[in-house]
Amino acid sequence: MKVENLDTAARFAEKRKKLVAIQELLSSYVTQAEVHVVVNMGTTKKTASIHEETFNALMYKLVESEIANIDHFVEQL
Repeated sequence: MKVENLDTAARFAEKRKKLVAIQELLSSYVTQAEVHVVVNMGTTKKTASIHEETFNALMYKLVESEIANIDHFVEQL
């Protein structure tokens, strides 16, 4: 691997480490408290209530996807 690729891989390894920590935190929160989500749709705003458990699961999947993207990118270096 070239030196610049090693630097890039190191940066992504640090980002991945932080994402894994976030993912672990999210997986530990399982409550039934409601989270109010405001969705801005152009000129109107919609407010929806979802359970915090659902929100955490969605965020967990988002972080999981980002980790997979990092792994794929680093493999290509």
